[in-house]
Amino acid sequence: MREKMTDKNLFFYGAHYHRPPNPPEDQHEFHLSKIKNELGFNIVKFRLQWNWLEPVRGQLNLDEVNRLFCLCGKLGLKVIAEINLETAPYWLERQYPEARYVSATGQVMELGGYDATQAGGYPGLCYHHAGVREEGARFLRLIVRAICGYESLLAYDCWNEPHLEPVWQCNYWASTGDRVFCYCEQSRRAFQAWLTSKYQSVGAFNQAWTRAYTDFAEVNPPARHGNYADWLDWMRFWFDALADQMSWRVENIKAIDPERSVLSHSGAVPPFLSRANACIHNWKFAAQVDGWGTSFAPTAFNWCLGDMNGVLDATRSAARGKFWWVAEMQGGYGYDRGFRKRRPAPSAKNIRVWNWLAAACGAKGISYWCYLTESTGPEAGGFGLVKLNGETTPRALEAARQNKLLNKYHQLLRDYEPDTQVAVLYDPDQSTQLWAMENTDELIGESYAGYARLIFQNDLSARYVTFDTFADLTEKVLIVPMCLSLRADIGAKIVRFVEQGGILISDARMGLFDERGFMQPVLPSFGIDKAAGLAEDESFCCDQTNAPPANRPGMDRWPDDRYNQPVLDFSWPIQAKVQSAEFFSPLVVTGADVIGTYDGIPAAAHHKYGQGEVYYFGTYMGLSIRRGDPGALQVLSAILKRHATPGISGGNLRPRIIEGNGCALLCVFNDDPFAAASDRIAVPGQYSTAVNIFTDESMEIMDGCLALAVESGDVAVIELK
Repeated sequence: MREKMTDKNLFFYGAHYHRPPNPPEDQHEFHLSKIKNELGFNIVKFRLQWNWLEPVRGQLNLDEVNRLFCLCGKLGLKVIAEINLETAPYWLERQYPEARYVSATGQVMELGGYDATQAGGYPGLCYHHAGVREEGARFLRLIVRAICGYESLLAYDCWNEPHLEPVWQCNYWASTGDRVFCYCEQSRRAFQAWLTSKYQSVGAFNQAWTRAYTDFAEVNPPARHGNYADWLDWMRFWFDALADQMSWRVENIKAIDPERSVLSHSGAVPPFLSRANACIHNWKFAAQVDGWGTSFAPTAFNWCLGDMNGVLDATRSAARGKFWWVAEMQGGYGYDRGFRKRRPAPSAKNIRVWNWLAAACGAKGISYWCYLTESTGPEAGGFGLVKLNGETTPRALEAARQNKLLNKYHQLLRDYEPDTQVAVLYDPDQSTQLWAMENTDELIGESYAGYARLIFQNDLSARYVTFDTFADLTEKVLIVPMCLSLRADIGAKIVRFVEQGGILISDARMGLFDERGFMQPVLPSFGIDKAAGLAEDESFCCDQTNAPPANRPGMDRWPDDRYNQPVLDFSWPIQAKVQSAEFFSPLVVTGADVIGTYDGIPAAAHHKYGQGEVYYFGTYMGLSIRRGDPGALQVLSAILKRHATPGISGGNLRPRIIEGNGCALLCVFNDDPFAAASDRIAVPGQYSTAVNIFTDESMEIMDGCLALAVESGDVAVIELK
């Protein structure tokens, strides 16, 4: 029987090996032997690029691909075939020039090279074009039929980093409008059909958008900032269109090879990376495939461990019980542009920490981007575990070491599912709403990153739920950061959640707009004001950049201090001071207890409602944490300690425990990148022996605790029995 990604006999571990033109064809035997025999990896990934393999219609050029599969079969390496349709052949562009992507500014995207597609054909053609869709299906079936007989083939990745592809074009001169797509005639007609299906009648549509159309054929997609309803529906249309395209890819692959798993993985994990215009809805995308994953580049984005933990929790949440893994872990230097490699290469310590954080979050495998340092384009000099000359780096050796350890405990790791103590509400509509307001959704990313750091610092795990997956919520605590958009039905469900014993923690201006993008008269909206025992008064924009215009010399702050980032005084559950972030919303309490004020004005409140409780803040606490405010972290930590109990907890160190079948792995992280830390960690009473798996050193459990010292930015992993 063929091995599958869902089988539990391995912790899948490897690297992306081949993307033309790297590595060179005459070096494959050397490099693949190195991967298997020196590094000990068990999988590799190949990117099968359409234009590279079928430069002439119907004539597949598979000599190199066949050799790669044969070499892997000989060496005992399993292959994940990443089939790439975003590299359309030039004959297809000549046949259907009208299928080129068109930006909001009217720029037509001709096929060519790209930083991640050096062999050309980028960004592909629009799949709303029937001819392109037909040819894409033909190629998918053709390539699957050609490779499915290889025993070394493990699975397919049907779409690398799914998104509305051209938005990540790396034209350094591009405007925002050059990164919003697609406005070709086929996409326009598809949008009109989607609106027809959603609203059924022009009258209902006009009421939703407040327009005066007489026919859906009159509707143009939004190409400028203005009304929010346009953008919300435009991006929802693309969420559905891209999910449909994912399903179409899976269907065509499985029509030829129904046995093997079909995967995909996100190149951005909203809300943590701000890319609203890319139209990424990972929950909808993951629903179409057998397994899900994420790209993961911590030094490229300067993530702390809390940020990383949030990305991994959100990826697991989108998978919703399916196999999930880190499909592209950063292997080498990141980059800004072509000259400066401004993002550090991972150290051996980074590799160790990232591996075990992924395992502690429940990942079932790890693959690096990439094996060999890139040779051309802006990525040249970057991302590789191994130097371009084939020399092994310390980080590659550390990856080999961790692979052995992860596979030593593969059964425990494959069976393990983290317990989640808190839930976090996020819906891509919220990113769309902010993008439509500001031309960026960065504040959403910062706000959620702040709460992810809070969750990590309190040794908790989170489930992220969307409006459509709200029924997945089983946790007692629900956190709602920067909720700019809310549906009435979700508002009602949140009220019931509190009534039935749930704990709601919410930032200011909850449900500021409804699903049409219309501002609500009472905040928090949709009945949540009753559960919170309060309503918001008018808000004050207190962003640190919101200084008075410079036309009055000497006036560097507003006369009314409510506009100058007021500091809030908390009296409960602890005494603390918190600097407001972006907005200060005074609260009018109607039953809640005031727990924080500014100049005597209620700024935070706590209310018992039904069997549950609501904590409501008149500012964006997640942003305050993200910007380094210690008081915000302390206040929210005190609240979480009242309602959420971690499986294991620490003081100076951040422990996680992976348990199963009478043994456990205790992973203890030091999230301080500059200083070592020590701690005493209380371990569950059933364990009596402890061994450091990195050193094989036995450790003594005294009075139910382990005494540990962990170097700066490092991890210790202890086997407990």
